[in-house]
Amino acid sequence: METERRHYPRRHMMLEVRSEDLGQSDLRTTDISLGGCYIETTGHVTVGDQIAFEIRLPEGTWVLLQGVVVYHHQAMGFGLRYTGLTDAQRSVLTQLIEGTGS
Repeated sequence: METERRHYPRRHMMLEVRSEDLGQSDLRTTDISLGGCYIETTGHVTVGDQIAFEIRLPEGTWVLLQGVVVYHHQAMGFGLRYTGLTDAQRSVLTQLIEGTGS
């Protein structure tokens, strides 16, 4: 039996993502938490890669985040753990996940 590794509740959310590090379009999250997110992409990443990216919030603004790739599903996407979250970024993510943002 596999042990649950997640430390934060996740919310299923499809949000647009953009990243110069990934060098492609048509990126999106499929779920998000205060610890990280899953990004759908057919692009290649490697576990341990550092990625800077932006997520488009439902009201249309973008939030800049950074993270490290913790697992990768070939031609599907990857799981990412946030690194260096500021209090402001954590607040935005909390509101987004709890559904209390605009």
